[in-house]
Amino acid sequence: MSAPNPYVFRWLESDQDIASAFDLMHELRAELKRETFVLMVRSIESTNGYRLVGGFDHAKLISLAGVHHNNGLSRGSHLRVDDLVVTKACRGGGAGRAMLQFLAVEAKRLGIPALLLDARDEAKPFYSKLGFEYRHSTPCAVLVDQLLA
Repeated sequence: MSAPNPYVFRWLESDQDIASAFDLMHELRAELKRETFVLMVRSIESTNGYRLVGGFDHAKLISLAGVHHNNGLSRGSHLRVDDLVVTKACRGGGAGRAMLQFLAVEAKRLGIPALLLDARDEAKPFYSKLGFEYRHSTPCAVLVDQLLA
């Protein structure tokens, strides 16, 4: 039998909660700016239902995920994990797995059958160990102005 999960997960809903998550999100997304972070999160929330959830160990934020429900013909209904980060000092200690398990419970509660994310190359072994499979297409992007040039 595995040890109980020592982490507490909480949706970050106030501007203060979101602002307090900036340093951790910045570990994953170095291009973000503190001055615009809360406004960006609020904009994405209103556009597609994006939400931030924090994972806490003894009241200290050590993991963070940004998620939203998505549904499409190719992948069906899924909880899209756009941003998942564990503070560098806590990586390898089970916080990432615990966050994904929390998200799986939330998805199940909402009737969503799958989690979907894009994995950086260095994170693929972690996700594979948890049962994530690499399938469908490889995500790619282009700037609209570049395509129209």
